[in-house]
Amino acid sequence: MKYFRKLLFLVPFLFITNCQANWEFNLVVNDGGSGNFTISILIDQEAQQYAVDTGLSPIGGLDIILDSLPDGFGSTIFNEGDFLGIKIRQSFDSFQMLNQQLDSLKENENTSLLLTPLKEINFEKDEDEYTVNGKFSELLNKNLLEPSDAEQLYSGSLSIKLPGTIQEPKLNEINDNTVIFLHDGLNEQTFLISSNNARNQWILGLIIVMLSVILFFGRQLFYRR
Repeated sequence: MKYFRKLLFLVPFLFITNCQANWEFNLVVNDGGSGNFTISILIDQEAQQYAVDTGLSPIGGLDIILDSLPDGFGSTIFNEGDFLGIKIRQSFDSFQMLNQQLDSLKENENTSLLLTPLKEINFEKDEDEYTVNGKFSELLNKNLLEPSDAEQLYSGSLSIKLPGTIQEPKLNEINDNTVIFLHDGLNEQTFLISSNNARNQWILGLIIVMLSVILFFGRQLFYRR
């Protein structure tokens, strides 16, 4: 379809009207900077049927992404409702390792398609402060496509969980320290999430001190008896 500015996810059947692709990036960061992430690409039933009719597997050209993954990445073919697609997963010990893993995906023309919706993404850790920011790519031609029509073609989401207290964005309610940024494909939207874990570390230290004091006096009473 002429609405797309670039080939999405390597599968030409996504250019057919009424076919939809969903992209999901889920990132979990633990205290200390370790964590894990998954990236999923799903296509709807119309796209699956078109792939089969043209002699491909139901997930079409997504197979080549799995075949091209760097060593150490896990992957699976899975379904979510009427959607079928692929999911890749990886764990990391630090933001430096995370950057290296994403760079390894970008180096291959097939696996780089997993990150097509992201124009840029940055990770920062400064002592107890964690920050993830970046910008989504403009995938669809907004001059030719209404937002309601774009929703029928593409849906993207970036889910990020950080340790500590979420500082940005300032939301009334945040569940499980996780913020989800939605990508409409039409705009180069920016995203930012930051947290501070200093208070949690202070509380943990206080608990350790209190337990140590209790243990000390407990031993003193025991020996006196």
